[in-house]
Amino acid sequence: MTQRPNAVQVLLPIPNGKAIFDYALTPGTNLRIGSFVLVSFRKKEIVGIVWSFVVTEIPIGKIKSVAKVFDLPNLTAKHINFIKFISEYTLSTYGAVLKMMMPLQSSFNFIIDNTKKNQGLQKFIIPNFTSEQQQAVDSLISLVTSLIYNVCLLDGVTGSGKTEVYFAAIYQALSEKDTQILVLLPEIMLTAQLIQRFEARFGFSPAKWHSDMALSQKRKIWLDVITGKERLVIGARSALFLPYSNLSLIIVDEEHDVSYKQEEGVVYNARDAAVACGYTYKIPVILSSATPSMETLMNVNLGKYKHIALQSRYGAESMPTIDVIDMRHEKMAKGSWLSLRLVNAIKKALNDQKQVMLFLNRRGYAPITLCKSCGYKYACPNCSSYLVSHKDDDVLMCHHCGYSTKYNSVCMNCNKEDSLTKCGPGVERIAEEVAKIFPNSRIQIITKDTVRNIDCAEEVIAKILDGKIDIIIGTQMISKGHDFPNIAIVGVVDADLGLIGADLRSAERTYHLLTQMSGRAGRREGGSALIQTYYPDTPILASLISNNRDQFTNYEMQNRKILNMPPFGRLSAIIISGINEERLQEFSNLLLKSAPITHGVIVLGPVKAPLAKIRGRYRYRFLIKSMASIKIQKFISYWLELVKIPSGIRVKVDIDPYNFL
Repeated sequence: MTQRPNAVQVLLPIPNGKAIFDYALTPGTNLRIGSFVLVSFRKKEIVGIVWSFVVTEIPIGKIKSVAKVFDLPNLTAKHINFIKFISEYTLSTYGAVLKMMMPLQSSFNFIIDNTKKNQGLQKFIIPNFTSEQQQAVDSLISLVTSLIYNVCLLDGVTGSGKTEVYFAAIYQALSEKDTQILVLLPEIMLTAQLIQRFEARFGFSPAKWHSDMALSQKRKIWLDVITGKERLVIGARSALFLPYSNLSLIIVDEEHDVSYKQEEGVVYNARDAAVACGYTYKIPVILSSATPSMETLMNVNLGKYKHIALQSRYGAESMPTIDVIDMRHEKMAKGSWLSLRLVNAIKKALNDQKQVMLFLNRRGYAPITLCKSCGYKYACPNCSSYLVSHKDDDVLMCHHCGYSTKYNSVCMNCNKEDSLTKCGPGVERIAEEVAKIFPNSRIQIITKDTVRNIDCAEEVIAKILDGKIDIIIGTQMISKGHDFPNIAIVGVVDADLGLIGADLRSAERTYHLLTQMSGRAGRREGGSALIQTYYPDTPILASLISNNRDQFTNYEMQNRKILNMPPFGRLSAIIISGINEERLQEFSNLLLKSAPITHGVIVLGPVKAPLAKIRGRYRYRFLIKSMASIKIQKFISYWLELVKIPSGIRVKVDIDPYNFL
C-alpha cells in the first residue's frame, strides 16, 4: 500500500547550491504544486514554491513546517516546466531561475485587487495597410488564432511597418478572452517610443517592465500578471520570467539584438528563451527584425520557422541612399573627426529644416588618457581596461566595473603638470566638434550615461519628435527601430570600430548595426546615410551599399559552414575567475587535464580572457566547439563533476556565447 505524503519539497529562490528542502506537511493546509509558501531557512523567513509532495523518513518533529501559504494563484505545470528547461539548458540551478520569476522576496505580502482593468480595446485604430502589409497581417492573425506553438519571422526592411503589422496581431490576441501578450524589446529607448505608439493605437497604456522600476511598481505589475488582471506587458528580457496566468502570444522585436543576451547570473539569450517559452506554453512566437540573426535565418531555411517578408517601405517611401566616405583620402585637421563631405551634408539638412543623426559606438569623451611626458596610460585598478574620459562630469571612468576618479591635469605617474592628452573620440568629443561647426544647432547626446531611465527616454523622444533637437549624437541606443520621420542624414563617424573584430559575430553584428543606423534616415522623405571608414572594400559595406542583404548573408553563412561555426555547429564557453591568479592557473590546468575525450567535441584553451581582469578578479576562458547534434550540456556537466572547484574560484558556463571578452 502506497504511503501518503507527509512532507513537501519547497524550491527556494537561491541562486547557488542546493535550493530544494523538505518541510513538514501540516494537516488541513491547502497546498498544491506551485503554491507560494513562507518557510524558515537559515534563521530567516523566505518565500518559495511547493515543488513536490514526498514521504520523508525523517521524523516529522525533526523538520520545520511551512509557516504560511499565500493567497495567490499557484505556478502551473507550464511555469515549472519552463523553469526546468531554462535551468537545464543554461546549466543553472532551479533556484537561480525561480529567483528571476520572483524578484520581490523582500516585499511579498499582497492584497489582491479583483477589479477588472479597462483595456480600452474599442478605441483601436486600424491603419491603412498596403497590400503587402495586409497579407502579413492576415498571416499573423492566422498564426495567433491557431492556439498552437509556432514561430514566425516577421522580416521587413527598415520603415516597412513591422510594428503596425504586429500591432494587428496583438489586437487579435487581445480580442480573445483573458489572454495575455508579451512584447520584448532590447533597449529602454525603444520601450519608451513603442509605448507612445501603442497608446495612440489602442487607447490604453500597457504595463512596462524593466530594471529601472521602483519596487512598488514591480510589485503591482507582478501581481496583476499572475492574477490575469494585466493583459499586455512591454518590457526588457526579464519580463519573460513574469508568472503569466494565460500567456497567449510573445513578440520579440529586434530579435537579432545582442542586448537580449544576459551575461550575469543565469546566462541566457532572451530570444531563444522566448522560443522555449512558446514551446512550453504551446503558444505562437513572433520574431521581428530588419536584419535577422543567422540562427533565425537558418531555422527559416530548415522550415522550423514560418517566414513573412515585407520588402518595401510603407507608402511611397524609398530606401535611403548609402555612401561610403573613404577616410584614406580625406584631409582632416588635427582633432577633427568629421569629414568635409559629412559636414556639408549636415549643413544642407539643417538648412532644409531637417534633423541629423550621428553614430559612434563609443561612450564618453575619449577612450584613452595618457601622459605625453612619460607615456603612462590611465587604466582601471580593478580591470584590464583603460579609463574613459567623461568631460561633462570631469571624471575618468571604467565602463566594466564602474570605477571612477576625478580628472587631474597632473600626471599621477611622473607628477608633470599639463602633460595629459586625451586620445580618440567618444560621442562627447563629436558633440564638441559639432557644436563648434554648428554653434546654433540644438544637440542631444544619447548614451547610457545621458539616458538612464525610461522617463528620461520618453522626454528625449518627445523633444526629437517635436523638432526641438537638430542633431542627435549617440551610441547603439539610437540604432534600433526608432521612427523619427524628420531625419534626413545619418552619419556613421567610425565604422571601423566594428569592421575589424576578433570574434565570431563581429561581421554580423556590424552589418546589423550599420543597416539599422542607415534605416533611421528618410523615414518619410528621401534620406542618406554616410559611412566614414578606412576599409571601404569590405563585403559588409559592399552589400550595404547595394542594399543586398542576401549577398552578405550568403558570404557569412558560407564562411561559418566551412569552419563548422554557429549556426552549423555549437559553441559554449567556460569562464573561470579568482582573485589569486596563480591558483587560477593551477585550476585551469587541472580542468584541462580532466576534460573528457568525446567525438565531435573540441576543447580550446585555457587562455587568458581578452579582458583578463574585471572587478579585481582574474579570468581564464575555455571554448568548447561541438557538432550541432551533440547535447553539449551533458558533456559540460559531466566534465565539471570530475573536479572539485576550490573556494574562491567561480565557474561560469555560457551556452551559445555572444561575448568573447
